[in-house]
Amino acid sequence: MRSQQSYDDLARLNAVEAHEFDQAYLDREVIFLQQLVKLVNTFIRSTTNAELKALLVRSRLSFIFHLDQAHQLQLALEHPRFGR
Repeated sequence: MRSQQSYDDLARLNAVEAHEFDQAYLDREVIFLQQLVKLVNTFIRSTTNAELKALLVRSRLSFIFHLDQAHQLQLALEHPRFGR
């Protein structure tokens, strides 16, 4: 299923014009990062292994940072003067 989603995403990205590619790619990355954070949150709550939980908690911060950066890039692409 994941590989089919990847093929579908690639087909959508190939179908857009060059100037729309950045926005389409970024939109897909935001969705991916949101799903990743949600999945990590689930694993943090459900794991009983202390080492795994600590690793997930540390990693989660990085994923949230990347998600925040992606959101900021979306704003900059939607409103070019916003970032200036």
